[in-house]
Amino acid sequence: MMRDNGIAVFDKDRVNLCESVQGGINDLMAEMDRDATVARLAAGKAHWRSQGKRVEGC
Repeated sequence: MMRDNGIAVFDKDRVNLCESVQGGINDLMAEMDRDATVARLAAGKAHWRSQGKRVEGC
């Protein structure tokens, strides 16, 4: 909301804290997305393995 309203918060070194916090949030979201993708792929491989299918390699 702050960015949308043109508000910026700077620390004593003139670092824009809004951008650094947003960057941290984006990093966390990317990590959560990656973890969810890895878990989903692992579940799919486990399913196909239980069916006797080959899931690794060509």
